[in-house]
Amino acid sequence: MKILLIIAVVILSFIGSTQTNPLKNTKWRKDDLVIYFTAKDTIKLLVEDQLVAAAKYTVKDSLLTWKDLPVTAAYCDTSFTGTYIFRINDDRLSFKTVYDKCEERANVVQTLELVKQ
Repeated sequence: MKILLIIAVVILSFIGSTQTNPLKNTKWRKDDLVIYFTAKDTIKLLVEDQLVAAAKYTVKDSLLTWKDLPVTAAYCDTSFTGTYIFRINDDRLSFKTVYDKCEERANVVQTLELVKQ
């Protein structure tokens, strides 16, 4: 009986610690800009279906980390990681900068209000 109880506790603690990523495999739009959070760990920024920037991302609770990839000319120093609080409300996504050494990215990201596609 004790073994079954221990197994149940382990399973429940594992399930409770597994958090879903609400941004995973979603696309968001503002005018001509589409931001695609892939199923893995990449953000793709597209304008008219053309890749203009890309980044690696992680999500934990409502925190998003963003680190640009050097795939285009429009990126920050790849050693700079930005941290943002994201909020999804009625299929709208917005961000608030917690910390980002790349001021250009922080200024753009925190002004975005995106609509889910």
